[in-house]
Amino acid sequence: MNDDPSQVDVLYGHVTPQDGSNKLQLIADSLMEQFTSSGLMQRDFDRVKLHATLINTIFRQEPDAEGKKGTQDTKGDRGHDRGDRGHDRGDRGHRVRESFDAKRVLQKFEDHSFGEYCISAIHISQRGSYGADGYYLPASKIALPT
Repeated sequence: MNDDPSQVDVLYGHVTPQDGSNKLQLIADSLMEQFTSSGLMQRDFDRVKLHATLINTIFRQEPDAEGKKGTQDTKGDRGHDRGDRGHDRGDRGHRVRESFDAKRVLQKFEDHSFGEYCISAIHISQRGSYGADGYYLPASKIALPT
């Protein structure tokens, strides 16, 4: 998650729990700890960064790509495999991320609320596994009390 707003390829929004608690952060960090201690994943950061993805340039529509699916290379951002989904959610082709200057977007929406969302389940997904709709396939789902 890049801190330079003039070179952004993914723009994130902060998640702020409505009740002011840190319950969601504790759950996310506990899951990460379980996965790292069991060897299922490597720890990249001290804690999970709760966020909502607002813009991801990997899904940009090329001006001349109407009805076409691109297949460009996408390896290597911050040491992560970018097994991204390409132009649309059904395309597994590789795409190149393209940075943009997000300063104006950040200024315009600085105090904007993108609404509220009640989390009803935790989906445990494996990166690189996608359903027909293009979203990550959950290996498991844990329902949360409402």
